[in-house]
Amino acid sequence: MSLRFASVSSVVSFFGGVVKRLAGQYDRRVDWSQQLAIYRQRMAEFMHGAAFGRYEQDLRRQTAELHDLFLLLCFMEATALPNPATLYLLEVYPYLLEQFHQWHRRMGIEHSPIGSLPCC
Repeated sequence: MSLRFASVSSVVSFFGGVVKRLAGQYDRRVDWSQQLAIYRQRMAEFMHGAAFGRYEQDLRRQTAELHDLFLLLCFMEATALPNPATLYLLEVYPYLLEQFHQWHRRMGIEHSPIGSLPCC
């Protein structure tokens, strides 16, 4: 790619515009208080992750285990176990059917254990 200029004045005007654009980019004032606030926020997020990351990961794992246990208790009849709380859970079943497929896949059950509920 070559640049062809008609005259010396066009060369001067071309490079003059380039120099002005470059000078304008580096002639900005730095707001140190804003930069310091951004740095402090990022450092705080990093320290929070370093201090509580492992703890939060354990809490998420325990929450998932409790959720799986709750779903097992709700669908005990599907796994051929007697469930004394069947009448109390009838109101909850419609809300849990959306999560049923994910639960039985996590538990290692290939197909739906409920014959009348073909979710797979």
